[in-house]
Amino acid sequence: MRNVILSWYAYAESGEAGPVRRPDTPTATLDNPSRVSELFHDARRLDREVTPEGWKHLWSHYGLERLIDLARGADFPPATPDDEVAEALMCESLAAGYDPVSGEFGEFDEQRRTFEPALNKN
Repeated sequence: MRNVILSWYAYAESGEAGPVRRPDTPTATLDNPSRVSELFHDARRLDREVTPEGWKHLWSHYGLERLIDLARGADFPPATPDDEVAEALMCESLAAGYDPVSGEFGEFDEQRRTFEPALNKN
């Protein structure tokens, strides 16, 4: 069986990927809204990262409105407007290498603030 890494901690002590929750579905953890909220919480506190494949799954499984709700459960200040939360989610997704608008994988150029799609990563 092949383990698929959909998120990781930047400062993990063991250096190994965490176990997949259900071996039949590598995205099982991301299908659980409470685990996604925990992931967003950890990302804000502990430099946890979501992979491009993980972001693709999150966007397709939840959509923008539900991701905003999940992010709000992860320590976003309650008064933060939806458009600011949406922008933060977009920025994180693009920085990780997934553009939810085009559905493309690629790289985000911080200096030019542009997303460059990878031709053969889909």
